[in-house]
Amino acid sequence: MSSGRSRFVRFAPSPGFAWEPMRRFLAQRAIPSVEVVSPAGQVRTLRIAGEELVVECRFRPPGPGPKQVSLAAHPNIPNGRLRALGVRLFDLERDLGPYCRMAARDPVLRRLGRPSPSLRIPQFADPFEGLVRAILGQQVSLAAARTLAARLVALAGRPAPAWDGAALRLFPSAEAVAACGFDRLRDLGLTGAKARALHGCAVAVAGGAIPLAQLEALPLEEAERALTSLPGIGAWTASYVLMRAFARADAFPAADLGVRKALERALPRRRLTPGRIRDLAESWRPWRAYATFHLWRSLST
Repeated sequence: MSSGRSRFVRFAPSPGFAWEPMRRFLAQRAIPSVEVVSPAGQVRTLRIAGEELVVECRFRPPGPGPKQVSLAAHPNIPNGRLRALGVRLFDLERDLGPYCRMAARDPVLRRLGRPSPSLRIPQFADPFEGLVRAILGQQVSLAAARTLAARLVALAGRPAPAWDGAALRLFPSAEAVAACGFDRLRDLGLTGAKARALHGCAVAVAGGAIPLAQLEALPLEEAERALTSLPGIGAWTASYVLMRAFARADAFPAADLGVRKALERALPRRRLTPGRIRDLAESWRPWRAYATFHLWRSLST
């Protein structure tokens, strides 16, 4: 990956940060033409407050030793803003010491692998992208969700600023998705319910019925209610969006299938309904989103 004339900002992430676990997570979900994930880092397109960017992040060195993050954007943006963007995208500066200490004591979490400060939650800089990708991911595999997202980008995404000759595209805006209409969204291979949810949410966001940018400042329960007021958005989708687009460390998808499967490993003789899982997770506050990622990671070990 090379950024041409774009300038890089370099800094050290918080102790314990590791690129490889995040690389695996992002690579499984990467949308062709929107993001490129490699052993060295990531290049992806972004739309932030109407501004269209290509951002490159490099992580060096990949092995043991002091870590360094290098960030660049095209067109260039101020260094402080670029650094803040990278910190948010890759969860670079969260102090996970309190979480690790809690998880090491917890009788359930500690059965599912040693808690690690490398456990980070990558973020969508554009909350609408997070909302759309959560809808597309409802009750389908990662591969199927990627395919649907790629079709949506091809239908409604704009070409991104040039980056070393790469033909990148921007994730569609709410206005662009709303303009597609139900029938064109249905033709992407979406179920009728999913196409209605996607179109309805796009119309609501484009029309200002729900100001996504303001949800981060709301108490968690209020933000959840605001999201679930949107068509086709249930508790699981709202929690996923809050975890990955609003950096809410205590968001928790109690009905998530992966969460239940991981807990069944740790508690094989317990009958685990969403209500019982919520009760169990009370002791994980205010770190339930990180506990969720801990549970998901345990399924791959």
